[in-house]
Amino acid sequence: MIQKVGNTIIAKADANAKTVYIHRLSFNTQTKELEINSELRKVTAGIKEDETVAVVVKKWEDILDNALKQAGMDKDDVVTEIETPLDGRESTMRNGHTNLGDLIARAMTAAAVKPVDCSIFNSGSVRIDDQLVGKITQLDIMRILPFGGKIVEVGMKGRLLERILETGLQNKGNGGFLQWDKISYKEAGKQWFIDGKLLDVNQDYKVMMPKFLIEGKETNFGYLTAQNPDVQGLVESEEKDSGDLRNDIRKVLIAYLKKK
Repeated sequence: MIQKVGNTIIAKADANAKTVYIHRLSFNTQTKELEINSELRKVTAGIKEDETVAVVVKKWEDILDNALKQAGMDKDDVVTEIETPLDGRESTMRNGHTNLGDLIARAMTAAAVKPVDCSIFNSGSVRIDDQLVGKITQLDIMRILPFGGKIVEVGMKGRLLERILETGLQNKGNGGFLQWDKISYKEAGKQWFIDGKLLDVNQDYKVMMPKFLIEGKETNFGYLTAQNPDVQGLVESEEKDSGDLRNDIRKVLIAYLKKK
């Protein structure tokens, strides 16, 4: 997009550096007039690398490598190879359900120590804003879920689970829109189904979710905390137990993909 507001030009190229805007400014010292010519250019392998910029890029790549190693990850490790693109675009994930959202939620369910009734997570935790296909590396997983974070098992009453799911629908368009596993919704009857059965507001459920959610930090989820009277318990991994996958949702996804 490129727009003019007053005398100011506002331009934005495509996400993920697929294109860049090049602005050339010409200032007439006599008339004091400024002329701006803007060009949208595709970023391809045909663009020659700038030696000075390459030094800066290498510096930050080394920082990334060290950070990944400290987190116990190997950026070049191929986790899996897929044929159907995984859709992590914000425009789709924050407005509906995608195969990437389903995949992450299934991985969370599989990571539970004891069987859970369903899994949910906030779409805003996925930041890749792109589609992935072919070889998927640990670096790709980091790009998908850059914040990492724990996942926890939460016991709750059905009435709270229903409220959570309704809030997720209300958050359509922002990061608080929920992705899930073992949950379905029938718009016609405004009915929620958990693992194929109609949600019972009086029943007790075990739900896997990011710790971020149960801390009430997501949009419109201020009521969702461990202190909520309908929360019946919270099970999480010990901080010192680095071998517990639940300490990092990225490792949960990596382990799940490697088993497939």
